Amino acid sequence: RSGSLSFGHAYLLHGTGGTGKKTLAALTAAALVCQGEERPCGECPACKKAFGAFGHPDILTFRTPEGKTQFPVELIREIRRQAYVLPNESEKKVILIENAEQMNTASANALLKVLEEPPEYLVFLLTCDNLSALPETIPSRCICLETHE
Repeated sequence: RSGSLSFGHAYLLHGTGGTGKKTLAALTAAALVCQGEERPCGECPACKKAFGAFGHPDILTFRTPEGKTQFPVELIREIRRQAYVLPNESEKKVILIENAEQMNTASANALLKVLEEPPEYLVFLLTCDNLSALPETIPSRCICLETHE
């Protein structure tokens, strides 16, 4: 469609807590599924879902489970499985991984192949407070954007 966004396949938003990483990730995800001219328009059905209580079916958010301090490898396996499920309603599918620094080496290694070579419809958005806590293999496969106060 006209006005289609040109976008990379993986972005890592990093910076100290409270600098807007999760807000930027949510706005970016909404822009990727938006059907309006100015993205995100906030008015189209896709935006209303993205910003609504139940979310958009093509925006999947993953975070460390309650009570855990690290991303379990099983959760990364679920991310990989979901990566190959076609988008439901949009041209793009977004996988948002919050607090990516909580991935251990095994989790990061399990994500590498799909992060490096995702399906053409998929965009990864990762957030992290501490870039140095991530295995180097993750940021090397992403466009890294630092947020500031």
